[in-house]
Amino acid sequence: MGLDMYTHLDWTRRGVGRFVLSHCEQEAKKAGFKRVEMTATLAGIPLYETCGYEKIDGHIDIAEDGTSIPSV
Repeated sequence: MGLDMYTHLDWTRRGVGRFVLSHCEQEAKKAGFKRVEMTATLAGIPLYETCGYEKIDGHIDIAEDGTSIPSV
């Protein structure tokens, strides 16, 4: 199962990302998932680390316009 989650800049630092992440974690647990893996943008790292996630490795995604997007 895959899900993309981004928080619009106008709504960052207001608890929206944490709320959505918590809801997704609860639903995954109900569905029987024992583990969650994700790819995060560099801007998302503080949220995920605060929520207990650990960085495994990093890579660079390339957007359709050729822009490099570092992520972990």
